[in-house]
Amino acid sequence: MPMSVKGKISDPATFDEDYVQIDPDDLEEMDLQWQMAMISRRVTRFMNRT
Repeated sequence: MPMSVKGKISDPATFDEDYVQIDPDDLEEMDLQWQMAMISRRVTRFMNRT
């Protein structure tokens, strides 16, 4: 997570504990979903321009 988000949380230790509990496979899935969303957005923008 970006430091700016972490800095806005009242208790950084709680954030760290929560972050450790996230399954690495879930993080990978979220990353893949984000990448697909960005690709879809780029395709849509390209199609609108051409």
